[in-house]
Amino acid sequence: MSGRCIIINNENRAIDYASLNFITSGGAVIVPFNIDTIGKLKEGHRLKFQVENKYKNIFDGEIIEIEKNKVHVDDIRDLGPMSSRKDVRVNVNFDSCILCKSDEGYLSIDIKVRNVSSGGMCFICHDNLDMDKIYETVVDWIKTPIIVKLKLLRKEHVENNMILYGCSFVDLLKEEEKLLRAGVFYIQTKKFKMDGSNVNDAVC
Repeated sequence: MSGRCIIINNENRAIDYASLNFITSGGAVIVPFNIDTIGKLKEGHRLKFQVENKYKNIFDGEIIEIEKNKVHVDDIRDLGPMSSRKDVRVNVNFDSCILCKSDEGYLSIDIKVRNVSSGGMCFICHDNLDMDKIYETVVDWIKTPIIVKLKLLRKEHVENNMILYGCSFVDLLKEEEKLLRAGVFYIQTKKFKMDGSNVNDAVC
């Protein structure tokens, strides 16, 4: 069985996109998109990856051989579902907005999204937001756009008088969570295909 996967580090940060070929029940050959990734891997170490169409789970396997651009892994284990704070995250840079309910209706606040996962996102804006309120946003970077609720978790003052916020998606339906995981996977593969570079490891 063959497919695609995202190679991730111990902090669940995507480091490369790869092809994946299962050759036995417990072994596989992984071919990273970026040749520089090979130099970061070592035989005897375990390699973590997320498989396309199995977005909720993380797998790992022992690297038994590195042959040119191919990584042979064995003893593959399903590490199980990820919690929302451990979801694979990918850095992005696009404009969006969040909505806040007020006495006059809904107030729209312009934001710039810095990274996303299926469980939440980081964004920056000029506004000093109320950390106790629930916000909403339209997630339009997935196959079927959805409206999700946001709970702010932390904030940090950054450059140019901007404030960075980390938030989680709340009250998600299972189908919505599935759409988000697929969308994050797609963004990662598209990023690696476009520039062949590793995802920035900025923490959110």
